[in-house]
Amino acid sequence: MPVEFKDYYKSLGVTKSATDDELRKAFRKLARKYHPDVAKNKGEAEEKFKEINEAYEVLSDPEKRKKYDALGSNWNRQGGFQPHPGGQGGGFRGAQNPEEGFEKNELPQHKVKYKTVEKCERKKLLRELKQN
Repeated sequence: MPVEFKDYYKSLGVTKSATDDELRKAFRKLARKYHPDVAKNKGEAEEKFKEINEAYEVLSDPEKRKKYDALGSNWNRQGGFQPHPGGQGGGFRGAQNPEEGFEKNELPQHKVKYKTVEKCERKKLLRELKQN
């Protein structure tokens, strides 16, 4: 079951360009509104309160925010890897061998190449992708 992406900016009702002060103000306003001791619907408020706390914890820390902006919901996973829930790792859902279950002619034909790039080169590549 895939984990749903949490947009921390949306959770706090701010834009990606929000300043630290804007983040703090948005967090405090929502925290007062959804605090379980104050809200009328305790169950829903508690979930929302946890969500905004998580969002503020990430976005208020410059290092975490930088990682979140670059990697999205996988910001705190090394390499963006998501292990199989309840599994023993390995990275493959179900099969130990990635080719298991495919006939030779059924294997995916695309190949992906990975390359380490410098920050300025990454920005250039991202600009090109946005233009396409």
